Amino acid sequence: MIRIKLSSAKKLTIANFDIKNKIIKNGKYTDATKLAIQSVKTKDNITYDITTENNSRVIANSYMKVTIPALVIDKVKEIYVGNIAGFEDATYNKVSYVTGYAVGESYNNTFSLDNSNASGKVMCSVTGLPKGLKAYISKDKNSVKIAGVFQSVENGTTATLTGVDELGKKFVKQYKFLVSDKNTIVVNTEPVVALTYRKDNKATKQVDEESGSRLYQSSDDIDIVEGGTYQYDIELEDFIHVTGGETGGVSLDYDYSAIKIFDNDNQRLPIGPGKYNIKVTATANSNASLKKTFTLTLNLVDGVTLKGKVKDASGAAAPYVEVYGGTKYDIYDRKYELVAKSKADGSYTARVIPGDYSIYLYAGNSNSVLDSVGNSIKTNTTNDKTTHNGHVN
Repeated sequence: MIRIKLSSAKKLTIANFDIKNKIIKNGKYTDATKLAIQSVKTKDNITYDITTENNSRVIANSYMKVTIPALVIDKVKEIYVGNIAGFEDATYNKVSYVTGYAVGESYNNTFSLDNSNASGKVMCSVTGLPKGLKAYISKDKNSVKIAGVFQSVENGTTATLTGVDELGKKFVKQYKFLVSDKNTIVVNTEPVVALTYRKDNKATKQVDEESGSRLYQSSDDIDIVEGGTYQYDIELEDFIHVTGGETGGVSLDYDYSAIKIFDNDNQRLPIGPGKYNIKVTATANSNASLKKTFTLTLNLVDGVTLKGKVKDASGAAAPYVEVYGGTKYDIYDRKYELVAKSKADGSYTARVIPGDYSIYLYAGNSNSVLDSVGNSIKTNTTNDKTTHNGHVN
C-alpha cells in the first residue's frame, strides 16, 4: 500500500495517479516501470491509500516517482524507498543462543542486526560480553566482531547488541552464552506451545477436523505433528539449548511418560489442553558419566477455529485454493502458522493458536503468492470463529 497525503483536499480517482519505480538512481522512469493501480481509497480527499496490482509492487531499495497532473503545484514527487517493513518481521527485540563451547575454546563471530523495519543504516554497540571476549566495532558501526577465549562457565550470560537506525528507532538482540567445562552441563529452554489433539469428528467424517498435536518419538527426538490436511513437525530439540563437558557436545534422551498417547489397543488418544512436563536427560559426549536431567514444559492449547471463504475477482467461490498464514516472528525468531485448502464452495476451516495472522493464497499450479484482500486477521481465545474473505485475482 502506498499512502499519499495532499496539502489540501482534492477529489482524485485512479486515473489521476501515475506511479513509476526504478532501481538505479541514474536510471529512467518509463512506461515499462509504471505500477498498475488496483484501487484508491480516501475518507477526506487529503490522504489517499493506493493498492497496486499483485504483480506490480514497489521494490525495496529503489526510487519511486508519483505524478498527479490534476494538482496545481507539487505535481511530481520522488522518494527513495529503503527497507519495506514486513508483517512477520515486527519485533524490535531478538534472542539468540551461543552453544557448543567449553572453557578454553576460542570464539570468533560477527554480530549484526537485520530487521526489515529498520530505516537506513543501523549503528551498533554491544555490552555484557562473557569474560575473555572483546568487541571490535566495524568502521561503519554496522556490525561488531566478537573474538576471544572463554575463561569461565557461562549459564545464559547475556550480551546485548543494540542498534539505532537513521530515524532513531532502537533494535536489540540478546546473545545468551552457554559455555561448559569438564564437570558441567548448562541448559536453557524456550517455551513450547502447540495445539491439543482432537480425533476426527465421527458424525461428519471430516478428516481435516483432526487439526491438533500428535506426539511421536523418533530415534533421537520427540516431534509434534500438527494435524489437518497438511502436517509439519515441531522438533522439541529446537527449544533446548545445552552445552556440556570438555567439548560442549551432548546427546539427549526423552521421557514423555507424563503424556498418555495410546490406549491399551494402541489407538491414538486425544490430548487435552494443559501443561505437560517432559523429562530430558543430557549426556556429555566427552564423558558418558556426566549427565543432567531437566524438565521441558509443553503447553497445549485448544486454539481457535478460523472459518473463511475464498472468492475470485468476480465474487464467485474459488475452490481448492491453498490458504497459508503466519503470525509475526517472536523474540526467538519463531511464528505460528496455519495451513488449509478451500473446498468446492470456497470455504475453509483451520484451528490455530491465537494470534494475529497474515493470510496468503496459492491457486492451481502457480508458484507465486496471491495476496488476499485485507489479508490481516486477528484471533483470540474468546472468539473461536473468525470469518475471512480472501479474493484470488
